[in-house]
This record gives sequence, structure tokens and C-alpha cells, in this order.
Amino acid sequence: MGIKILVSNLPGPKGPIFIKEGRCSQPKKIWNTVWPPYSLVSIAAVLEQAGNSVKVYDHPAMNFKKAKFAIFIEDFSPEAVIVSCTTPTVNNDLAACFKIKQLLPKVKIILFGIHGTVFSQDILKKHNYIDFIVRGEPEYTIRDLAQALDNKAECDLENIDGLSWRYQGKFIKNKEREFIADLDELPLPAWHLIDTKKYRLPLLGKPYLMLVPGRGCVDKCLFCYAQAYYGCKNRRHSVKRVIKELKFYKKQFKINYFFFWTENCTQDRKFLIDLLDEMIKLKLNVNWACNSRVDTIDIELLTKMKLAGCLIVAFGVESGNQNILDLAHKNITLKQIEHAFSLIHRVGIPSIANCMFGLPGETKQSMRRTMFFLKKINPTYAQFYTAVPRPGSGLYTLARKKGWLQTNEWERFHQRDYVLNINGLGRDDIINFRKKANVSFYLDFKRLSRIFANLLKNFLKFRNTKEREKF
Repeated sequence: MGIKILVSNLPGPKGPIFIKEGRCSQPKKIWNTVWPPYSLVSIAAVLEQAGNSVKVYDHPAMNFKKAKFAIFIEDFSPEAVIVSCTTPTVNNDLAACFKIKQLLPKVKIILFGIHGTVFSQDILKKHNYIDFIVRGEPEYTIRDLAQALDNKAECDLENIDGLSWRYQGKFIKNKEREFIADLDELPLPAWHLIDTKKYRLPLLGKPYLMLVPGRGCVDKCLFCYAQAYYGCKNRRHSVKRVIKELKFYKKQFKINYFFFWTENCTQDRKFLIDLLDEMIKLKLNVNWACNSRVDTIDIELLTKMKLAGCLIVAFGVESGNQNILDLAHKNITLKQIEHAFSLIHRVGIPSIANCMFGLPGETKQSMRRTMFFLKKINPTYAQFYTAVPRPGSGLYTLARKKGWLQTNEWERFHQRDYVLNINGLGRDDIINFRKKANVSFYLDFKRLSRIFANLLKNFLKFRNTKEREKF
């Protein structure tokens, strides 16, 4: 029979709008774009498959005012509301949940995400309007919980792996859920539940979707907490499944641009080569971007990526100082970074260098060396972030042990703020240098000329593709 369920990124009462997806949570201002909410529509698809009536509310894209959102949720009158909860948005998320409970006293409020995974007991103890917290990979835990709520079978709750809940005032933490071994079991994400036209690429302005070829990461970067969500083993969809998704999205939503959303798209070389060969053979004519690591690419792979429509590749450079890379457990060298960027320049794929200021070992001199190193490797774009000690990461544990944390205000735990003090470098030092880095990098005539030339090329390519599709 099923129940009515709202799956949501909720509005907050104050502050900037945050993009929330998997391990990522960042202000909308970064790249000035909204990410398609893969986690929401993946959960929604599993719930729909199980017979539930589902709606999706993604505040960064829909942006309802408080009154309109209240009408929306009262009209739908869900029996359960699933809420994506991240560290910098947790207070706003909880405030929104409280308002929903006031509007619909009988509704079950269910949180998922890494912050709830780490602090499930603390949240349930302090906030009695939160009914359940889903830890780790969310889809199957939420499906099983919805079934138990539909059956009104409270006795089944203790058998739902990955669930934290409350019973007669006692906090209960069920055993961990195993990660989904065969990702092809999952139905196609329910993108039909959102307006896909609201999600557009930065700079190009073309509609795009997230496509997730795999989950999990084998690397152990100090600042990352992805493993708390998707585990430390690479799990992949089959090539057949990824091709099926690409074809379906092109036909159903007229989407030709995709972000291959995974920690490191080039981690499994054989999988990616097989996928690229199939994309080239079928002449899918799609364009896509991805994340990569500098130690998992080569000239053959990059050449195939370009032929298969790769528009841009983002690398985690983090720092131009080997000692900082080592302390951050990046397991890469400056020479590997230089080699990777020389290869991508040869092939002609634009690149992004993601850099992070304020990691252990950082000094004013080391930040200047990072900027000098960027000029040497010459990426097309650079993103400058602050090091965030996210709960669930090794950096959070280390910062607490070393006394580096300067605040417990969760809303400041994001990549445009800085909450540590390392080697005497505090918030003002890191934020001011980050601003200077953006100015220094982008106020360069040659770089700006190259960026505009690349945008023009992609615009003309898009226009020519549209013209061909008319015939």
C-alpha cells in the first residue's frame, strides 16, 4: 500500500543557501550553480519502487518562501519527511524540522547524512521532534523504515540495520548496514520528481544532471569524510547500466550535459576505458565533467575521455608543499601533480585545481608557495577552499586532540570560513589569503582570454549539436 513521503533539502531561517549532496555541503555562491540532488532522487526512486507516494523538495532550486512551503507541505500532508542534514546546515535543518512538526504533529521526521551518522545519539537526545536518524548509505534503510511505518510495526524497527531511534525515552542504535554490493540493484534515480531545467552548468548555463558511476573511496585523505557515507571500497555500476542512464536522460529530459559524480572517476581504469569505448562506439554525443586524482590518469585514458565528450577534469591539488600533502595523507607528490597537468594540457581538456588553505603544517610562506606552484602547473581554473574539520574526518579528530578548534558553531564548518588555529594562523589569515588567491589567479589577461575562448568553443559546439539534432 505504501505511505506519503517527502524527501527534502529543507529551507533554513537564515544565512546562505547551501548545496547538499552526499559528502558535500557548500554555499550556493561557489561556482554560482545548484547541484541536481542525486541523493534525494535516488532515495525517492527506491521508495517509489516499494509502493510509496513520494514528492521531492529541493530548496536550493525551488526556493519557496516560508508561507509557500507551509502550504506545499500541508497540501501534501506526508506521513514521513526525509531530511538531508549536513554539518553547516544542521541548526537550520533542525529548526525547519521543528516547524514541520508544528504544522503536522503526527508526521515522522527522519534525518540522513554524515552529520547525523556521526552524532545520531546527541541529536535524538536533544531534539525530541526528530524521530529517526539514518546512518550511512541511506536508500535501503529508509525503504525498510517506510515499510515498518506503513505496517505500523514498531517491533520491526529493531531489525532495520543503519537506524538510530528512540523507544520509551531510550536511545537505540541498531547495527551498521552493509553497503550495497551491487549498485545495479538500485532503480534509476527519480529525476521525474524535480524540474530538471532548474539545474544548469556554471558559465555555460546548460541544463545538466548528476550521474553516479560508482560509490566509495579507497583513499584516506585527512580532511575527507566520504568513507563514513559510502565506505572505503570502490563499488561500481556496470557499463551497461551507465549507458542505459545516459540514453534515458537524453531521450526523456533532453539532457546532454552530465557531472559524473564520484570521488575519483579514474580510479578503476578498466571500468572507465570500457565505458568510454562504449560511449564513443555509440556516438552518444554527451558532454561531461568529473573528479580525478593526479596518480590515476595517463595519456591514453585522457585521450579517450576527450573523444567521449569530457569537458573538464577537477583534481585535488590541495597544496604546493610536499610536507602538507604528506600530513594530509594525500599519498601523491608534487611531481605527480606536475606530470598530470602536463598530460591534460597535451590532450587539451580544461582542468580545475582544487586547493585548500589551512591544513596541518600551513604557514604564510607555504600558502605563497602554493600560489607559485599553481602558476607552474597552469590549470584552466582554480578553486580555493579552507580546510574544514568535518565531523567524521581524521582532521576533526586531530583538531580536537591538538586543541586547534576555535568554535563549535556548526554553521561555520564550511569551505568559505575557517574554524581552526594552526601554527598561529587563524580565521582572518586564512580567509584573507583565500580572497587574495582568487584575485591573483583570475586577474590574469592570458588566463581570462583562454577561459573565454574555451567558453566560446563550447557554446559553438552546443549550437552545432542542436542544429544537427533538428535533422
